[in-house]
Amino acid sequence: LVLTVCVDRVAASGGYMMACQSAPGRLYAAPFAAVGSVGVIREGVNVHDVLRKVGIRPLVLRAGEDKVPLDMISEVKEEDVTKVKRDMERIHGAFRDMVLEARPGIARRPPSSGGKVTIGEDGEEITEEEEEE
Repeated sequence: LVLTVCVDRVAASGGYMMACQSAPGRLYAAPFAAVGSVGVIREGVNVHDVLRKVGIRPLVLRAGEDKVPLDMISEVKEEDVTKVKRDMERIHGAFRDMVLEARPGIARRPPSSGGKVTIGEDGEEITEEEEEE
C-alpha cells in the first residue's frame, strides 16, 4: 500500500509533520503551496504585573513541579522560561528527526529546521533510487 499526500495550499509545521507520515509513499506539493516550517513555537501573554497593579493577587495551584511552568497570571521566573525553552528544543529535535526518518530520500539534503517555509516549486524531486538508498 502506497499512500500519496498532495498539498494544495499549506502543509506547514504540524501539517508538514502529518504529510510526512505518508512514508514510504509520496508527497507532492502544488507549485505555490507553503511547505515545511520544521520548528516549535509557544506564544502567550502574561498579565501578572497588571493584575497586581489593580490589587488582584493571582493564585495558581499546581501538583507537579513542571506542570505548566509558564501561564498567563503567574509571575514569570527565568528558571521557568529556561525549562520551557529546554522542552521546546527537545520537541524541535524530535520533529526534525521524524522528518528525516519519514523521508529518507532527503537525508543527504536535510530540511531547514529553522522554521523556514518553502514553496512547492522549490522542492526537489526525490527519485525511487534515492529513496532506496
